[in-house]
Amino acid sequence: MNSFASMKAVSKTAFFCCGCRMLDAASPRPIVGDYFAQRLMGQDGLEYWKNFEAHPKPIASNQARHYIVENHLRRHLSLDQQATIIHIGAGLDTRPFRMHGGHWVEIDNPEILSYKEAKLPAASCRNELHRIPIHFDSDKLADKLAPYTGRNNVIFVVEGVLQYLTQAQRQEQLQALTQLFPKHHYICDLMTKLFFDKIANPFNKILAGLGTSFVEMQDEPAAMFHQAGYRLTNNASNIETARKLGLFGSQQFMMGLMPQKYRDGYGVYEFAFGG
Repeated sequence: MNSFASMKAVSKTAFFCCGCRMLDAASPRPIVGDYFAQRLMGQDGLEYWKNFEAHPKPIASNQARHYIVENHLRRHLSLDQQATIIHIGAGLDTRPFRMHGGHWVEIDNPEILSYKEAKLPAASCRNELHRIPIHFDSDKLADKLAPYTGRNNVIFVVEGVLQYLTQAQRQEQLQALTQLFPKHHYICDLMTKLFFDKIANPFNKILAGLGTSFVEMQDEPAAMFHQAGYRLTNNASNIETARKLGLFGSQQFMMGLMPQKYRDGYGVYEFAFGG
């Protein structure tokens, strides 16, 4: 059995995100320019990508999401090149190889990290990079994070992950982070139940056919952060950002007519805790 076949269905969604970045890198005007993405896809990844390549709207939204998150991280690194970026559910992300500065920690299932290490070894990264395997269903995230609790400036990235977790799992994660790191930033993407019901459901049906799906969507997904003591510092709509960047192609005009409540239903949020 090869490493792709041994991956959990939710881990394989990393190849959708990587495929979106691969497509961007091959475009005339890349917004992210991830020229490592093609290397990471492999033949199995390209086969998996075929499930999504005829769906330009979620591709554009994902590209915009990556662009927004990257801009947040560039801003943080411009202020502190010694910042620690901990990416929970890192998948096939390549930012440690493309960005200047930062101490990077990638946490994900062992199978996908093993696959990634074979294609893009951590030792070849120009920045400090540690990869930490975790079995999310049995290992405690707090145990994996304990060695980093003394870091001064910690930024968590949780991208394309929360939609696959139950509300209890989301709250458990925030509890672990707030207990271990009295001051930190948290960058993630959040989707409302309204957006899921009206816009994202066709995409979720593709995921369901591949063995995974979004769960327990919330009317106000940001509420759990406020309840945990976080304060919102930034948020941006993936749909609106993709539209402004011209990523929807022939759908540009129609996407501009989308009601604001839908456009605002899926975006990137940055929260701060403590300090």
